[in-house]
Amino acid sequence: MPARLVYSYSHKDSRHRERMEEALSTLRRDLGILREWSDVSILPGQSISREIQEQFAAADIAVFLLSDHFLASPACRQEWQAAGENPHAIRVPVILTPCSWRNLPDVADIKALPADARPISRYRDKNQAWTEVHDGIRDVAEDVRRRFSLRSSFRAMMETTDFVSRGHLTLRDLFVFPSVTAYVARIEATEVEQPIRNRSDLLDCGHMLVHGEHLSGKTALCRALFLNFVEKDGLAALYVDMSALSGPPTEGTLRRLYGDAFTGDYTLWVKQPKKVLLLDNLSRHRQSIDFVKLALQHFSTILITLSTDIYYSYYRDDERFADFGTARIQPLTHVKQEELIRRSASRSASDHTVADGRIDELEKKVNAVVMSNRLLPRYPFYVLSVLQAYEGFMPHDLSISSYGHCYYVGILAHLVKAGVGESDAEITPCLNFASHLAFELHRSGSPKPDLGQERMVAFLAEYRARFILSEATWRRLSSADYGILNADGEFRTRYMYYYFLGMYLARHETETERVIEAMLEQSYRTENALTLIFTIHHATSDRLVDAIRERTMAVFSDLAPATLDRKEAEFFEDEVHSLPERVLEENSVEVERERERRRRDHAERSGLGDPLLEEPEEKATETVNDLYRVFKNNEILGHILRNKYGSLELPKVEQLVEAIADGGLRLVRLLLLDEDELRGLAAYLRRRNPTHDSGQIERALRFLSLAWAVHNIERVVAALGTRELRPVVDRVVTRRDSPAYRLIGYFLRLDTIQSLGDDEIREVRTLLRDHRYPFFKRLLSIRTQWHLATHKVREPIERAMCSALGIPYVRRPKRLS
Repeated sequence: MPARLVYSYSHKDSRHRERMEEALSTLRRDLGILREWSDVSILPGQSISREIQEQFAAADIAVFLLSDHFLASPACRQEWQAAGENPHAIRVPVILTPCSWRNLPDVADIKALPADARPISRYRDKNQAWTEVHDGIRDVAEDVRRRFSLRSSFRAMMETTDFVSRGHLTLRDLFVFPSVTAYVARIEATEVEQPIRNRSDLLDCGHMLVHGEHLSGKTALCRALFLNFVEKDGLAALYVDMSALSGPPTEGTLRRLYGDAFTGDYTLWVKQPKKVLLLDNLSRHRQSIDFVKLALQHFSTILITLSTDIYYSYYRDDERFADFGTARIQPLTHVKQEELIRRSASRSASDHTVADGRIDELEKKVNAVVMSNRLLPRYPFYVLSVLQAYEGFMPHDLSISSYGHCYYVGILAHLVKAGVGESDAEITPCLNFASHLAFELHRSGSPKPDLGQERMVAFLAEYRARFILSEATWRRLSSADYGILNADGEFRTRYMYYYFLGMYLARHETETERVIEAMLEQSYRTENALTLIFTIHHATSDRLVDAIRERTMAVFSDLAPATLDRKEAEFFEDEVHSLPERVLEENSVEVERERERRRRDHAERSGLGDPLLEEPEEKATETVNDLYRVFKNNEILGHILRNKYGSLELPKVEQLVEAIADGGLRLVRLLLLDEDELRGLAAYLRRRNPTHDSGQIERALRFLSLAWAVHNIERVVAALGTRELRPVVDRVVTRRDSPAYRLIGYFLRLDTIQSLGDDEIREVRTLLRDHRYPFFKRLLSIRTQWHLATHKVREPIERAMCSALGIPYVRRPKRLS
């Protein structure tokens, strides 16, 4: 594979270029180690400036024929600068005549030709001069052949990302090693998996098939592995996008792919004993298998990515891949999601550091849209899409809520990649069709929202009798790669179904009134709660908001909201005393934050990740349904507040805050028993469980009541969890002025501040002065200590807060070792 040499010269020195080409002819013709280019190769009709720019960007060797003519030419001097911007191009000055060439920028440390930078014009024997030039260029070309460096243009392609941001972000800036698990055994129908934590683990597995869902990050993983293998680990690696290949694979195919990516001689590179091949986008076509067969002859390790559909349809039990292990890309864990959010946020910070409180705020936005992987998989594409939608792409009109807009950005990305133009004229028919289809799916009542091919054909015919839907638009909507539908009418992801169903209900509010009323009556059902949220995303009136608030206030309306004052808190005072005074451990903030996110992952795996997704059993009592109705309605109202606080009048915002808080505190009241009720319930349970002691049962009931109270307070805080609402919440807290409300206000403050400071210390001292009983003091202390454990705080502030809480200050490590 010859080195690429490009000439830069003044046309007044053309004869010298021709003479140098003669001198280098043996390198080109006989040894085959050099390939030359000059501007005489530009064809009529081609852009001179673009051709020159492209050649210098791809050059291995840039030769500059220096003379007064060269130095007097702005174009020549510009080419000198351009070659310097290519990190892999070796600039070789060839001194034709005496001139002030040492004044060129960056030339001081560059060795020139002929020997000792003696001008060729001063040689009595010019052939001797050109021989010295020949020998020097030969040495450079041989060095280039042995330097397997990544071409800058190929690296730039590997580092590109699909995400648009205010700053220039590369894959290197954003990449977080995904959640990958490898299959280690198959027990009957169950596949046992173990995590792959990093690229070394992946390499240790040998040949691997890595499959993942659409937009799970397969290509990003392939590209990031390639860059790290080459530039950090010093491995001989090659990346191939199999979707871009055409024709039967040959040895020449590998040679061409190598030449596109690297400098250096392929025949030398391929002789290295350990080489890694990364094959992206394996398809079912025969040429893909033929390429793998060819690769097995040359590479010691092959990592192949493919879609999950292709894997299970064609390759899961394929004997040709018997020597390959299998892994899959899972949604990000909360730990990895935080790392990705921190990477993204730090790029826009001047010092590349972001307060833990800011990361918490961004996490809440993402989690509210993802909903425990039930609506969106927690893949990097979707996490970054949500973040970027908030960064700079929020709608300026109020036709859709902010969360609704995040979902819309994802839908629009699918449509545009499927070939739909970004104009309203092309997008609108897609949205209209999808909304009508979603309502048809809802009316069908099927547990799985699809129509089946036969009914889908009938629906298409009915729709086309009323609206224009071109065949081209339908093909793009149902595109296998990027469309939002499949041929059976099933939406690609769950959120798309709810998004378009909500759009239809909001746009046809009058004719679907009974449908919405039925959903309101059974809002404790997850399907109904999600549909109501998405309908509110699209709604232009507050009618639905008022209806949900009124129904929330009506549930358990005979119970007064718990105040958790001294008298009420006496019920579980003994249990409070059993709680530790100090929970702030001697761990770094990073360790504690990781622990917390691992707990979130466990909760999601256990089905407890998002209150909105919890659901009563099919035959639950009406009381249980009412309990879940409050849970769900509070979540719905929280979504409304976090999305529409800017478009609701202040009195209505306060009403919604109060409805959420009172709903949660009524649930607390449910388990606040007096002593007679407690003994009666304990006696009943004792009769049902005679092996248990009555005292143990009473203590268990008191602890259950304490946990229930804390749990519901935290749910209220989470529903209100955005800093823009804090001033309104503070006014409601001041007006209601119960201990429970004051805890809600303080907890919300902790959850929405960027960093803890003097104001929070003063607030803690005031609260502890006003409420001196054990329940209030211990709950406030534990919650504050947990904030200190998981957020970086300046040492003087942490000392002062520990003093205010009455606990000893212990210095903790500031960062992971």
